[in-house]
Amino acid sequence: MEELMAADEPDADAAPEVSLEDAPLQAVLEAIVYVAEEPLTAAQMALALNQPVERIRERMALLMAEFEKPEHGLAIREVDAGSCNGCELEIQALNRVRDGVVHLQRAVGLDPTLYETRFELASAFERMGAHEEATRGIMAMISPSARPLLAIADPTAGLSLLERSLTGERRADEAVVVSELRALAGELDDGRHAWLRARRPAPLDPSHGVLDRPTLVTHVLPPEGRHILLEVAAAIAGIEAKLLRSDLSELGISSRDRLTSRDRHPTRALLDRVARQLGVGEIELAVSPSVTRPRVLAQDVPWIVVPPSLVEQTEMAQLAALARAVSRIAYGVPWLEEMAPPHIEALLVAAARQVVPGYGAEDIDVIASKLVAQHEAGVARALARRQRKLLEELAPHIASPQSRPPPFDQFVSALARAELRTAFLVTGDLLIMVDEMRPLDAALQRATESTGPQALAAVLDHAYAGDVVRYALTPEATALRRRLGATWTA
Repeated sequence: MEELMAADEPDADAAPEVSLEDAPLQAVLEAIVYVAEEPLTAAQMALALNQPVERIRERMALLMAEFEKPEHGLAIREVDAGSCNGCELEIQALNRVRDGVVHLQRAVGLDPTLYETRFELASAFERMGAHEEATRGIMAMISPSARPLLAIADPTAGLSLLERSLTGERRADEAVVVSELRALAGELDDGRHAWLRARRPAPLDPSHGVLDRPTLVTHVLPPEGRHILLEVAAAIAGIEAKLLRSDLSELGISSRDRLTSRDRHPTRALLDRVARQLGVGEIELAVSPSVTRPRVLAQDVPWIVVPPSLVEQTEMAQLAALARAVSRIAYGVPWLEEMAPPHIEALLVAAARQVVPGYGAEDIDVIASKLVAQHEAGVARALARRQRKLLEELAPHIASPQSRPPPFDQFVSALARAELRTAFLVTGDLLIMVDEMRPLDAALQRATESTGPQALAAVLDHAYAGDVVRYALTPEATALRRRLGATWTA
């Protein structure tokens, strides 16, 4: 995961200069006049739009002349600016917010990169009580990329607007996620921040459901991971105990070191909780100082081995780490962090070739072909009759032209994102998920050492943390959290 995060870290780009033609600039200025709650100076508008002040004054003079025509039914007039440099503009008209929305929509339609204008449009919708439209407007500035939100003068104002609009839509759990983002930005009051940090997992009850593998694959896994090779991985589940079997003695672990449910150890109880939530069967748990992070080790029954430092952390921190490990088992890829991506590709292609000879021969390079050849014989020997039967059922799909091997960096990245998304569903805690990801990426850790705009930008711009944020804000994620009992509002 550390390598994946480092590889996917985006380059820091300078904010692009805004270049507006006369028509979209005129539309933006007209919209500002309609929806601005307070008069604005030409200098303020020039600063917001990144335009020369003289050009703003020139365009406003033309706009004032246009509004002097009788057919407009309203007028723009200058207001004495007092000690301000320049003059302010004020409009007097009925339903000016609704009229302003029309002009803002026209301006955004002419140039979607007018991010401040998009924010003003969402603000206008919120003032009209159109919460769904306001939410949609701000969410479009966060997903698929948060660059539009981060480009406006005050991104936290955008988050506050989103929190209000989600609350207005009665989407309280998504509003809590926005509160967590505001906490990262240092914009949350101490009481609310303390409540977020004090949350603990609620007891499970019979009404809470399970997220089984089909649900995880169809509703949590990003599209890049939904490939036939993932089903190949599920078909050969258990083969890792023969091909990739770990030597527990090398880690100083024996069967006596297991923590069983009868031991009543709190970390074991949390593991049993997660296993139940994700529909996973028997798992062994051990604590060993020879590991620095939770690992899933291949045995007849999967072993999760955690460092002593984990059992000293809060329940939520332990839950996040254990959920990541259990999710790898649930998706059928327990070896995800134990093998390098080229070897994962070789294992799955070799397994597919047991029923479709020559699968992927034209799609993988010479080095990958050698790795596949090394795995083929071992896979053939290790396959049980049941596993081979499952592969044979998949053969028509494997042979389909649409099932050619995917770009494997994208495939593995999708599985890593699914692991983090699943851990968020189990915890329902975005702040804990950021804490979980920080040690995996030095740049993210540095940027989030203290709260502030830099922490917010680092999280939203991060390939994995940003993905968790965007997923957490979807109604689908909230519905799945409710099924698990991992929401915070009634």
